Order: sequence, then structure tokens, then C-alpha cells
Amino acid sequence: MYGRSRRFRYKQQRCRWSVSGPQLPVHVFVVEMLGDREPWFLVTTALELSAAQVVEACAARVRQEDGFRDHTQRLGMEACRAWTKEPVQRTFQVQMVALTLLRLLQFRLDQTWGAGNWWHKPEWHPQKRHASIRDLCHLFWQHRTVFSQLLVSLEDMEKTPQAPTQPGNSVSRAA
Repeated sequence: MYGRSRRFRYKQQRCRWSVSGPQLPVHVFVVEMLGDREPWFLVTTALELSAAQVVEACAARVRQEDGFRDHTQRLGMEACRAWTKEPVQRTFQVQMVALTLLRLLQFRLDQTWGAGNWWHKPEWHPQKRHASIRDLCHLFWQHRTVFSQLLVSLEDMEKTPQAPTQPGNSVSRAA
């Protein structure tokens, strides 16, 4: 889970579950993951998978669900106010680019400062190993005045008219 191997205990029962239809057998697992407070309850129709394979697949899905949560809650996809296909696709594409850039920034910060040195583990989650999109947003919020100044400077540069230069002529500007 999250790139680490963890020990777990489990109980497994093969049964039939009415949601999937009484004719379809399923495996039901109760999994106690060391370090977790609550057990996992897993149901699968993949009868050929071992308990470790089922837990691994569900743990990978947890990371995917984290990504969906980041996309909807942190980047605002749930607030998308478009009802036709094209604006929804554009919004999704822009947000995916933003998410990718945020993750690249996270990796660069981890390389430069070391993982865990630019963000803080919350007291309630001491086993946290990786920064989240929320941690990156918090970092940006801490430096919002610097970003605001940068944006104002860029706007000022755009408003300043650029005089065309001709070969042999030099243009100088006082600051």
C-alpha cells in the first residue's frame, strides 16, 4: 500500500451475495492491516485471486480514489458549471494539466528539500509518508503575497509599450 509492503491478517469466506445475483459466487474478506484502526471489508468475484492480490488491488484503488478526490475537491471539478461536452472536456483537460504540474512540483520539492522537509505531518496522521495536493496548496497559500507581487509585475510588463527596434539602433529604458 502506497509503495510499501505491509503485514495483514484476514478471514475469507466464499458465499453468494444477492447484489451480484444469487447464482454468482463471491469471496468476502475481512482484512486487518497493521497500523490501521478499522478493518477492511472486501467483496470480489475474482475467485482465482489470493488474499494478498485482492488487498493489493484494493490498496491501488485507494490511490486512485485519492486522485479523484484531489481532482474534484482540491482543483474544483465538482464546481464545474458546464452542461455541454466541450466545456466539460476543456475544464477537465486544464485541471489534469494543473494536477500534473502540481505533482511535478511536488517531486522537484522532494528532490531539492527532501521528502517531508517542506511539508509537515499532521499530529493525527504520524504515519503519513507523502505530501498531498492539499499540502501543495497550503505551500502556495503561505507564499501568496510573493505570487501576487509576481503577477502584478507581469501585468506591468505587459502594459509597458514596447518600442520597435531597428537594426543598428539601440533602445534603452530607465527603470
